[in-house]
Amino acid sequence: MPSLVAAAAASVLTGARSLTAITEWISDVPAWACRALGFPVDPLTGTVSVPRPHTLHHLLVQLDSDALDRAIGAFLAARAAPASPALRAIAVDSKALRGSRTATTAHLTLLAAMDHAGHVLAQRQIAAKSNEIPAFQPLLYRQAHH
Repeated sequence: MPSLVAAAAASVLTGARSLTAITEWISDVPAWACRALGFPVDPLTGTVSVPRPHTLHHLLVQLDSDALDRAIGAFLAARAAPASPALRAIAVDSKALRGSRTATTAHLTLLAAMDHAGHVLAQRQIAAKSNEIPAFQPLLYRQAHH
């Protein structure tokens, strides 16, 4: 699973904007990149085993987006410069994710807390048919407990 998440992130960084584009990118990536991303290598043939697009799609759809966001946020926070003891300003805003709308679902909207150095401190998906107000307090709670 970590290699799939890493490959999905790499595909998005190269311009993939949909699950179809992500699975196509992973299917087309060179073997050396698959090895670097952690996909298993057959010890006899040296070939890299990459899951089929249907399997990739199924696994990516099943990801817990909040858990993934917390893991990425913790990873980035551990590598950030230590915060100064002074008070800092935090901005909170929401954005609709481009390309997230489907024929059966509305677009996904994320609410994020960000400092003025450009670091995302916490992020939370806003429930469908809702707005930022109910998501604001859990967002601040998550940021305070990082």
